[in-house]
Amino acid sequence: MSEDDGSMTRQVLRSIAVIGGGTTLALALLGGSAWLVGRASTARDAALAEPATPAPSPSSTPPSGERNASTPSPTPRQI
Repeated sequence: MSEDDGSMTRQVLRSIAVIGGGTTLALALLGGSAWLVGRASTARDAALAEPATPAPSPSSTPPSGERNASTPSPTPRQI
């Protein structure tokens, strides 16, 4: 083998390493993107599966004799 062959071999190996590194980076980015899309899809599915419970309106009757803060007391308090 001549000096030229060794140089060529190093160049080929360097090219393979660069291509391999680029491919690894691309696959990692694609995998991360797929993971994020999967998380967003899961969150959306969970939100659609469970119906949102409406907040109770302040005018609704409180359960078992409890009073709402907005309801005035029957007799005014005297200080």
